[in-house]
Amino acid sequence: LHVSRAAADLLLKAKGADSVVAVSDCTAAKGLAENSSIKMWGHDCIVANGSVRIANSGALAGSAASLLDVFRSLVEDFGWEVAGQLCCLNPRRILKMSGAPRKWLLFDSDLALRDQFNVS
Repeated sequence: LHVSRAAADLLLKAKGADSVVAVSDCTAAKGLAENSSIKMWGHDCIVANGSVRIANSGALAGSAASLLDVFRSLVEDFGWEVAGQLCCLNPRRILKMSGAPRKWLLFDSDLALRDQFNVS
């Protein structure tokens, strides 16, 4: 999204998928249509190509992409295994979260979230 596929590929080759964590800088602009305007942090901003930019300067103010959007992009570019590792397994390991996950997510083949299951 803010990082090209080529740059992400280079990062994964250099560091290995076990050393990378996917993040999102999603803002309140999530869900707004392309070219929508929003006021954030005292600035007039506009949604353009999935990013949020300050209207008068074009400076990057954040993203309109959630971590689920990042996950979908990673699946498209690198496959399910890498996406799961970068979005789920690596953050759990780094945060020292032990035990089984408390929630499982079910996606369809188009990567739409279909259901959530709480695990006790």
